[in-house]
Amino acid sequence: LDRLQERGLLMRHRSPTDGRTHALALTPAGEKALARFARAMGSTTDDPFISEPANAEQAKKARETALAELEAFIAEHGSSDTARIAGLRAAELEVDLGNLTAADRRLEALVAAFDPDDARRGVALRLRGYVLDQNGDPLAAAEAYEAGARIEAYRARVLLWIAAGDAFARAGAPARAVGAYQQALS
Repeated sequence: LDRLQERGLLMRHRSPTDGRTHALALTPAGEKALARFARAMGSTTDDPFISEPANAEQAKKARETALAELEAFIAEHGSSDTARIAGLRAAELEVDLGNLTAADRRLEALVAAFDPDDARRGVALRLRGYVLDQNGDPLAAAEAYEAGARIEAYRARVLLWIAAGDAFARAGAPARAVGAYQQALS
């Protein structure tokens, strides 16, 4: 939210009914950005949800455009936290576009860039596990999931332990699968 506010896309002010919380509102620039995205996805700004467009080519083009914009942002912001977060989103888009090799390279670099106990490293490892699994390497996928599950700050640790157990089972490592499932239950 801070970054959206800094970019002039969002306003935040104390809620008039509950002083402990903030009310959020899009700025005119935020409304324009949302409208551009909605149009790119084949939706209207009146829709409360922006769904996947029925036109697959339109969806692909929107993803490619978003990826190019993220790439430019990452290049401009170097190794900052913001660039690393943009890198996570870029990797998700690469997966959506079927560019698994590019996504894996990006995720491998992101895993190395995040601090070992950073929850965002868990996000990168979860996505990397998925990519490795899709590339036919369930053992490497399981190990990525397991590494993410060991990050205390990552709130979805249980889900990663389960994913690790499933991947270890597919990799023919039943003892490691059982160990991962036991971690999920502990």
